[in-house]
Amino acid sequence: MKTIGEYWSQITFILLGLGYCAQQIIGFWFKRKEIRFNTFHFERANLIKEIYVDLVTLKQHLNEMNLVHFLNPLQMGPTIDEWRPVFHKIVQQNNLIYDKFNKNRILFSSKFGFKMDKLFDIIRDEFLTNSLNTNINSDDNKLMLNNSKRFIEYHESDFKVLINELEKEFRKYL
Repeated sequence: MKTIGEYWSQITFILLGLGYCAQQIIGFWFKRKEIRFNTFHFERANLIKEIYVDLVTLKQHLNEMNLVHFLNPLQMGPTIDEWRPVFHKIVQQNNLIYDKFNKNRILFSSKFGFKMDKLFDIIRDEFLTNSLNTNINSDDNKLMLNNSKRFIEYHESDFKVLINELEKEFRKYL
């Protein structure tokens, strides 16, 4: 007991030194984890931004195609040559979003993945299929779309609801 009384200041100094070293080691470990998380979150935020910008571009192309479907029954629609670039833009933009999303699917929840899959299905089954030109083999330059009524129906209802749901999901990730 006498040695503790004589050396209390040195023992206190050693204990403070060990406490400081432990604090520095734990602090370094937490900072390393924080840097990894911040880097991961930053990369995911950039990816979300890219996919969202591509989705907005796709939405604009679908709005153009919606106008084509609206005007075509009124005999005011575009010719085949004017329709073709709009159709190709939709296909290319859809493929771009699909590739980007599937390569990074692990970064998103399964609920979000399900909604994106639903978007791709609607675009393929309802928009692209209904926008096919049934007059493609004819020499006539008249555009005859597959099913304008169904395209407009989906564009005005299901597509808008799905886009709003996806926007909410994007906001959750940011």
